[in-house]
Amino acid sequence: MRMMFQYLAMLDHKQFSHKRFVDSKSEAFRSRGRLRIWVTQLVSCLFIFAIAKTEAALPDSTNFADYKIKAVYIHHFANFVHWPNKLTDIRFCCLGRDSVTVTLENLVQNKGIPGYASSFISLKNLSEASNRCEILYLTERKMRKLQRIPQYEKVLTVSSNKGFTKQGGMIELRSINNQVKPVIGLDNVDRGRLTVSSQLLRISLHHDVQKGGIHD
Repeated sequence: MRMMFQYLAMLDHKQFSHKRFVDSKSEAFRSRGRLRIWVTQLVSCLFIFAIAKTEAALPDSTNFADYKIKAVYIHHFANFVHWPNKLTDIRFCCLGRDSVTVTLENLVQNKGIPGYASSFISLKNLSEASNRCEILYLTERKMRKLQRIPQYEKVLTVSSNKGFTKQGGMIELRSINNQVKPVIGLDNVDRGRLTVSSQLLRISLHHDVQKGGIHD
């Protein structure tokens, strides 16, 4: 009888220890989930703060203007996209002329990119981009004349044109409810041998070619 009570006590202790282990493990998973959410929010806030800080330096920045936000995004992409070769110079190019390109040119000339030399180049045709640009912005007007964007290696292609990633572009800057949201075509980015940082991915929408749609 005594041995039976000892055995039952041992089982009860094991069950308690297992429950405590399970509870601790569950709490660890919950803590990890909360930490992941917190980190995502922090990264998003820091990225948005960087954009807001740069935008504040622009003339007439008291009201929302999506073209300013888009220009600031393009300017900051140099810090959140990685090229396969080590760069010392970031060349911002544009094909076409609009409010985004005017603002971007002003940013490149007056703000620069920490750790890099930077320059702004206006292209006459798309074929120049392959050996003259690291980041290429195409205006919506120019995009209306193009059916497909070539996959140039090591050239990040950006536009505000709706469906840009479906046409082979890498990042579409989409205006949604007075906000600008990057839509990233990851397959197109991979073909260009570029890598988008996790910080930028967290605050972007992703165009999935296989699923045929856009998701967080």
